[in-house]
Amino acid sequence: MDMKSLEERLLVECFNTKHFHIGAKWWRRHDALCLTKHWGRYEVFHGQDGDKIQPVTRFKSQEEACEFFYREMCADEKYQAHTVGLFLTKRSADHLEEFLQSLEITRIEHEHVEGEFPFHVTVYGSDVLKAVKAYQFIQDGKFLPAE
Repeated sequence: MDMKSLEERLLVECFNTKHFHIGAKWWRRHDALCLTKHWGRYEVFHGQDGDKIQPVTRFKSQEEACEFFYREMCADEKYQAHTVGLFLTKRSADHLEEFLQSLEITRIEHEHVEGEFPFHVTVYGSDVLKAVKAYQFIQDGKFLPAE
């Protein structure tokens, strides 16, 4: 597997593109697993705010680096997490969760965090494709958050 086919595979399998970067200009990412070629070797590392966070794993072979990167992505479910709703109230987040369940999305998580929109709704992996349907309903006025 090369870097291009790795990136295509990650997209097909619905990994969140905010959480990985393949190729040059990795320093532009805020917080991501990165794979790049540097001085003839391939490096896999966690990039955060323009810094390479240790450990940096180096490979001579592009194929080895890509396989390692893919295994790392699969090992941590955060790389497949997609936030599909940010709300002011728990009631609105609950309403979206019920709607997503009606689309047969089974893995839905609520998270309460500090900030402007404290209630987050997250789905995982290919369920994000089902969640896209929810946005069509929102645009059509069929889903109205319960504020």
